[in-house]
Amino acid sequence: MKFGQTDAPDGELLIPHRQNFGKYPSERVAVAVGLGLWNRSKVKGLFPQGVKDELSYYSSQFNSIELNATFHRIFAPSQIRDWKEMTAPHFTFVPKVPHEISHVRRLRDVEELTAQFVDSISNFGAKLGPVFIQNHNNFASQDFERLRAFVENWKQYHIPLAVEVRNAEWHQEPFASEYYQFLQENDVANILVDTAGRRDLMHMRMTTQTPFIRWVGCNNDEIDYARLDEWAARISEWQGEGLRAIGFFIHQNEERESPKLAAHFIKRLNELGVTDLEPPTIINAPAPHLAK
Repeated sequence: MKFGQTDAPDGELLIPHRQNFGKYPSERVAVAVGLGLWNRSKVKGLFPQGVKDELSYYSSQFNSIELNATFHRIFAPSQIRDWKEMTAPHFTFVPKVPHEISHVRRLRDVEELTAQFVDSISNFGAKLGPVFIQNHNNFASQDFERLRAFVENWKQYHIPLAVEVRNAEWHQEPFASEYYQFLQENDVANILVDTAGRRDLMHMRMTTQTPFIRWVGCNNDEIDYARLDEWAARISEWQGEGLRAIGFFIHQNEERESPKLAAHFIKRLNELGVTDLEPPTIINAPAPHLAK
């Protein structure tokens, strides 16, 4: 099964799991909404003509970015500081752990590389959000001790960590309970992955009070907008249960209109009273779902 594709993308979404967010409903939820890139050539419908500083403009439209650029290499501190200065005051970066750590070395003997990565991203200062690691598809439950060692080493940095595992073994009992308990005890977020083509990974087990959702569209408007509506409704329910903050990052298997999807999602959240974010300005004509 190819990531992001399926013959039946509109199947059942998520297995419910109740999370104790707090005692009282939230008046507003701090929702970090972003895409996975800011390049004009790949992000369609966001950048007006004449925009030269793409990241600066992106940060005027979104309050966060899932920084997949760090997956490919560790950037010089000067580059991190430049990105920090380019962005709006309340913008946050959510960096991805480098490929060398997660995929090449598969979390083995990575302490020095991890220190280099942290030295780099620390230059974001107050604009540094949580860091997330996405493990290889074949990184399975037999590799648990490597993940355990990585998390134990990570504690010294006092930076929130979120983990995505793409092998279904992690979410199958009896191993799943041990894995979730480990994440919860170490205050590590269990990333909720909603990808139409990976129904084997669907779960709703949150291990922190700050959910982290990576949502991938299947390039079918009718299905994708309905899926986002369901997420907005679900977050509204969590608001009533005391949810205070959440990260939600939107992708597509083929990047065609992620800004439109994000605008629709933010609009729905605003209508439900979850937040009062300003949706991004879409340059193209809106999809029919947005016009309603």
